[in-house]
Amino acid sequence: MRTKEEIARALQNFSYLKEPIMTFFVTCDLCGRDADWHISLGLDHEFNLCYLCMRAIEEHIQSLAQYQRV
Repeated sequence: MRTKEEIARALQNFSYLKEPIMTFFVTCDLCGRDADWHISLGLDHEFNLCYLCMRAIEEHIQSLAQYQRV
C-alpha cells in the first residue's frame, strides 16, 4: 500500500497522464474506495485513485510548492 506522500512526491517530480476510469471494480490504491482516476507516470508507475484521494494529493502538492517558496 502506498502513502499519500509517496504518490504526491512522484506526481510532483514527473509529468503525468490523468485519465478517468470507465470500468467497475477498480479500487483506489490509498483507501480502497472505487477509483475514479488512473494516473500514469510512464510504464513503471501507475496509480488508481478515488476523487477524494486525488484531491488530497493535489492539495498536498500545492502546499509543498507553497512551503518551498517561503
